[in-house]
Amino acid sequence: MKYQPKNRLTDKRIKKVIVFDTETAPYYEEVAGVKDKRQLQLIFDIGWTVADKKGNIFIKRNYLVDEVFTNMSLMKHAHYFNKYPNYLRMLQDNKIKMKKWGFIIAQFEQDILNYSIKEGYAFNIAFDKRAMENTHRILTGREFLFWKVHEVKTNCIWGMCAETIMSKVGYIKTAIEQGWLSESGNITTNAECAYRYITRVYDFKESHTALDDATIETEIMARCFKTRMKMSFGIIPHPWKIVKGKAEALGLL
Repeated sequence: MKYQPKNRLTDKRIKKVIVFDTETAPYYEEVAGVKDKRQLQLIFDIGWTVADKKGNIFIKRNYLVDEVFTNMSLMKHAHYFNKYPNYLRMLQDNKIKMKKWGFIIAQFEQDILNYSIKEGYAFNIAFDKRAMENTHRILTGREFLFWKVHEVKTNCIWGMCAETIMSKVGYIKTAIEQGWLSESGNITTNAECAYRYITRVYDFKESHTALDDATIETEIMARCFKTRMKMSFGIIPHPWKIVKGKAEALGLL
């Protein structure tokens, strides 16, 4: 029986948002009239939180996508395939569930309805949105229209963080002192370094599993709002350039 969203809950006293993260495996799609196949990313691990903008988390969900995770021809090319045994242990210990994509995305939609969500966040939302859209289209044959249908605005935590936390002198100086620099000498602006800075745990390592990453991204989002600084919403191109420009203007880079 197909999983169907229930009615919307009515408690709207606390505005809530959904923060999500994905782990993916490459999929090569044939395109009519094009010789080379187009590489897409299909989700095998998806996690999300429902939270408020202060970082209080109300629910957490985490699923492996059955159609992708059990397809070894896809999974063996995943960037984090080395974590495959870890996922098997998580399944065995009931720390994650494996479900069909249809069930997962229906639960995602149900949470949007139940919590009257109008804003969705991810650290690199351009990637995660595209992965959701491609996964839905490839596995169901239908376009992913949930954001539009439910009028949910999607925002990039990476860009928000670059305009607030990571543009501060403190972050830039800390990044330089700690060696958080790219090979080309630019300030590193990933979620791992952002979380290191706000927690002062400078040896923190991301697990690169969807729910753990969504959880720390929820905290980063909340810290951005706590600054009360102006932020751009939606998808911001190349957020690292914002921090680079700030560092150069301050004479620190």
